[in-house]
Amino acid sequence: MLEAAGKAGIPVIAPLNSAGSKYVVGINGNVTLEGAYLGQQLASILDDKGSVLEMQGIPGVQSSDLLLKGAGDVFKNCSNISIAGSPVGQFTPSVAKAQTLEFLTAHPQTVNGAIQVGGMATGIIQAFMQTGRTVPTIADSGATPGALAYWSEHKSTYKGVALGLPPGQMADTTWKVALALLGGRGVKISDLSEKPLIITDANLSQWVEPGWSLTTPIAYAPGPPNVFYPTSYLNQFFTKPAK
Repeated sequence: MLEAAGKAGIPVIAPLNSAGSKYVVGINGNVTLEGAYLGQQLASILDDKGSVLEMQGIPGVQSSDLLLKGAGDVFKNCSNISIAGSPVGQFTPSVAKAQTLEFLTAHPQTVNGAIQVGGMATGIIQAFMQTGRTVPTIADSGATPGALAYWSEHKSTYKGVALGLPPGQMADTTWKVALALLGGRGVKISDLSEKPLIITDANLSQWVEPGWSLTTPIAYAPGPPNVFYPTSYLNQFFTKPAK
């Protein structure tokens, strides 16, 4: 289907996926790289040692598997980091909470860190709080607003890291690429990538909004303006300038 559309001159855009075909333009699809960045930051916070819980989304789904692969590639080079377990949270906070509670019941050992692949950080935090266990550093893919709020409220005792994937700006980027292709500007390469947006103590305040709390139901933080594929950065990928 994609090949047929491409041969017919119909642009095909794949947000948050790699191109996978010469007829497709992928945007921000290097999930393995994002996982590596998250894993590197988490390992640094843990001083390259400790037990890490990895919360899968759905096994077989690329956004889950590839992000954990990227992080795992980093952890393999850290001889003192081990994976405590790999429960499946189905990208759902309530399921992630239940799975974390089940894991903690069976594993009284200390968990130093956690990594989750999208939308489940609050469930993990709530499970640790409910059991009276110390909330570990969570590498939070997608930057869950509730988790960012918890982090902001506990900065004196909690150190986190997150990957920003602002959905509104993703939609805006996709629209800009579509308009450029329809306008005949063309693209130099089929996979449009930028350095992952990593959130640390240094820029956390730019991502947290007033009124957020651990129970805020939003899945992904909208982020500060123009941090995701700003126009000045995006323009380099097109063969012709904007008219």
